[in-house]
Amino acid sequence: MAVLLFCNAVFDILFPVYQSTEKGRGFRPGKCQVWHRFCKVWGMLCITLPYLEEKIFFVQYWFSLLFCGIIIVAVCNLRNTPYIAVVSAKKEGKSMNFGLLGPGSIARKFADACSRTEGVKLLAVASGSRERAEAFAAEFEVEKVCGSYEELLALPEIDAVYISVINSLHYETARKCLEAGKAVLCEKPFCVTVSQTEELIRLAEEKGLLLMEGMWTLFLPCVCAVRNWVKEGRIGRLKYLDSSFSFYAPADPESRLFSASHGGGAAFDVGIYCLAFSLSMTGQLPDSCRSKLYVGETGVDEMGAALLGFPDKTVANCMFGIQGKSEDSAHLYGDAGMIHLPQFWNCHEAKLYNAGEELLETVTDSQENGFVYEIEAFRDAFLRGDREVETVSHQLTLACAKLLEEIRKEDIN
Repeated sequence: MAVLLFCNAVFDILFPVYQSTEKGRGFRPGKCQVWHRFCKVWGMLCITLPYLEEKIFFVQYWFSLLFCGIIIVAVCNLRNTPYIAVVSAKKEGKSMNFGLLGPGSIARKFADACSRTEGVKLLAVASGSRERAEAFAAEFEVEKVCGSYEELLALPEIDAVYISVINSLHYETARKCLEAGKAVLCEKPFCVTVSQTEELIRLAEEKGLLLMEGMWTLFLPCVCAVRNWVKEGRIGRLKYLDSSFSFYAPADPESRLFSASHGGGAAFDVGIYCLAFSLSMTGQLPDSCRSKLYVGETGVDEMGAALLGFPDKTVANCMFGIQGKSEDSAHLYGDAGMIHLPQFWNCHEAKLYNAGEELLETVTDSQENGFVYEIEAFRDAFLRGDREVETVSHQLTLACAKLLEEIRKEDIN
């Protein structure tokens, strides 16, 4: 019994010390709290029950405890869960600290969203131009300014990095972040080749780090509601969906949009929204893809369309461009109804109709900055110790990369 009392005392002393020193990266905090409480209850039972039971039960009791302990250790190992681990940073009121690489136009939206998201802090920004980083930091009240990406990645307090550099630099930048032990939220398109995408996913898995493509549209409440309507069969069997995302931009060879070397073009810039939306709504990977692109004088695709076929015969039509304005809407047609999403990629409203065109339900969202939902999902996944986010899984990211490569290969050399 003295041994039991001593073990419990050691546990009570060492656990808080462990909490204060272990950052918990790669762990599952929520589950760790359960193990911690279980161990405490187990310890109390170990002390009290033997006094209340006879000797025969005492022997059986200890064999049972030993068996339970073996099972717990096995489960912890299988799920990559530590035996003694940290309490959730969210529960302790801590923030997940982001570093930002590439303070461009899209980064401004991300910085604003961070200020609107509980439990998240944009702590540092880095750019090739220190002056640019300083101006960005002053506007969004970012605490630390770094003159290089390496300087930011060396900061131990940075938990995750948001990457918003030009498309052609996504792979190189994300790789540096992962090698530095940082979780990564990388703007779309994730990479410009399938091989780069596969390598980053493999590296993140090897290092046990969270990695996600910034496909924020899929986290919007209206889009989530539509996805649930489809799953629930509210429009019957889904047969066809269409989505369009196109805007007009002057054909400027100096612009990243029209630069082949920078990973420009309509498919990479806005086509990815249509592809990801289609895969998310169907819940499947396509088994066929037909496409055609209009390639401009700078060598990038300026307009295009892709027709996807899925194993259950569902058809998805995707239209995208950077040289003409479209309605940017999406429709989903089933044998019992239809769904309409105006401006689906930044959706604030979705409507559900029955087969007789009667409006059944409308969902709306008033959030000004849709990036908030993406950041919340990433934060929660990070605090759980997850390595990917289900809504934008590695499988979906890789599937989109393969589609983009297939769509571009025939018309762009």
